[in-house]
Amino acid sequence: MLALTVAILSTSASDAVIMTLTNTSSGAAFYGCRFLSGAASTTAILSTACTDLRIEGCEFLGSWHTHGFTTAVISLATGTATRVIIKNNRFENQGASGTGILVNSGFNGYGNFIENNTMYNKAIAIDENSDSFYVVGNRIVVDVAKAAGTSVD
Repeated sequence: MLALTVAILSTSASDAVIMTLTNTSSGAAFYGCRFLSGAASTTAILSTACTDLRIEGCEFLGSWHTHGFTTAVISLATGTATRVIIKNNRFENQGASGTGILVNSGFNGYGNFIENNTMYNKAIAIDENSDSFYVVGNRIVVDVAKAAGTSVD
């Protein structure tokens, strides 16, 4: 699966997750896409055990609808996936209470990177609970009242 410079808009009141990926979606790549939240959006991309997933140069606009992405912009669920790369993206999710990137504690794998993203979020920007990702070079602004240095969990 390859998506190049595509705007993906959640238009239905029932479209909670815009894109769902499983292990059969391995090798999926999104380059230069725009994910626009809708009235019921909880997550832009939900991935479960999707190896070789690449999300690069995309925009995630929770500000498209005041509701925003309420669970997480990108959610990586329990399962094994390797070489997941999330880099050079822009996250705008100030209209919601959701996390920017949420990695479930049951996720495992190796060679995974969250790097060089620019994130503005109401809640935690990167909630990496699996210790399976290298998190480097991200620029983060959050609106939560937490101690310095806690925008990445």
